[in-house]
Amino acid sequence: MAAHHHANRQIEILGIADAVDLAGLSTRRTAFDYVHFGRLDLPIGEFLNFLDANPGLRPPRTGHLGNWEEIAAGRSGATDFNKAIYSGRYGHPLIYCFAQTESEVGGIRSGDWVYRPGSIANQDQRADLPIYSWDGARFARRTREQSWFCPFVQTETDGGRLSLVDFHRHRMQAIPNFDFELEAAVVIAYSEVVRSIVTALLKEAGVSNNSKRAFDNLISHSVTKEGTVTHCEVCHEGNGYRLGDFYYPSLDALVEASIIPFKAVTEPTWFFSRIESLPARIPILSHLLMGVLGAMLLTHYAPLDRHRLSLAQPFVLHFHWGARDMAGYPPLRKGYFVQRSKLQGMSWICSSILKSLPDMSPICVALLPAAVFMLHPASVHPRDVEVLEELFESVLPLTTQEAVGHAAAEWHHRRSNELSGYFRARFQTPSGIQYPSGTFSESEPIEPPKFRQLTFRQACMTVGALFELEGRY
Repeated sequence: MAAHHHANRQIEILGIADAVDLAGLSTRRTAFDYVHFGRLDLPIGEFLNFLDANPGLRPPRTGHLGNWEEIAAGRSGATDFNKAIYSGRYGHPLIYCFAQTESEVGGIRSGDWVYRPGSIANQDQRADLPIYSWDGARFARRTREQSWFCPFVQTETDGGRLSLVDFHRHRMQAIPNFDFELEAAVVIAYSEVVRSIVTALLKEAGVSNNSKRAFDNLISHSVTKEGTVTHCEVCHEGNGYRLGDFYYPSLDALVEASIIPFKAVTEPTWFFSRIESLPARIPILSHLLMGVLGAMLLTHYAPLDRHRLSLAQPFVLHFHWGARDMAGYPPLRKGYFVQRSKLQGMSWICSSILKSLPDMSPICVALLPAAVFMLHPASVHPRDVEVLEELFESVLPLTTQEAVGHAAAEWHHRRSNELSGYFRARFQTPSGIQYPSGTFSESEPIEPPKFRQLTFRQACMTVGALFELEGRY
């Protein structure tokens, strides 16, 4: 099938044409659209069969740099859904490296406490890694009282110093059958395209009716060479741009600086050898812009298939597994992606790109709720499978959250005591990797009977009902 027919054909096969502005996307009248699968009455099995029939299609399951060993071992609690996705070949881990090390002062936490990149975690044990960052003259040992930007810091092992990103990358490479990709590596592979996009967007932001919001859609944070991340404002000043307290004399200089964090991930030796001469304050591209780039650079395809396809298509249907924060489990938790400000920002970004770069494509994000895989029990607790099958049977005829909630409550009253504490804890603990108390060494996600018959909407409503039920006890 020719690349330019992919998106139309995929929408036709999945029967979701009514959920998107197909005519607007095809004619470029619409630059951005989305469809949330958690609102669709599409059986999960039909979509998984669609993925099986298109092996080059691998929707990203974006996660952060850090401790993936617990996820790979199937003992990470609520975040076991990651393993269900990548081990089933329904998607691949796309690792976001612009996280910050975790810190805690006076009970107040900052940084990434989900993947904990500043630590080594193994079951219920966690050990802080030594962190070094630039102090203006050398790399100095840092305390854990503040968070540090992962690509700009080093850690220490028996073999000596290396970048924190490389430390975790090597650990992930040692995980069997863990076919991950670094998001920064994709950007670097298409660095000239990215430079053109960022240049066009910054120019457009400078003439926008609301330049402050436009710039914030593109760059909302910056990082110092020592690794301290702060919120910042970008403004067009003279021939250049002011980024907080630092002035870039030209647009090209600011654009080139925006590539530095990506090179710090993919070429740490280059970065650390030149750190003294780099700008004092470096821009970090926003999550909104990274989301658009991920779609336009076709991260929903395997690398080999991606590089065979042209970025210039009538439009791109970008499949993306969003975790609980991003995609939620509608209707009880909608996810941040569908917030009005996010959608407006992505729409402005896409429209601005197409205005200046006609070779780029409109995008339609097909947001897939990863939370549905929270309904896959762990193989170490096989009894959960039969108990959940009864729940699914009761949910299959239902169409509303209220009805699903009532059915789940009745089932829960009768059978929740037969469920493992491990499964129930998924719906009781805060967002993040759960480190159990060493009760088992490894487990695999099990797909219960009738799971595939559930629609995405029904599965999301079931997840929401379980959160409500377990939250009461």
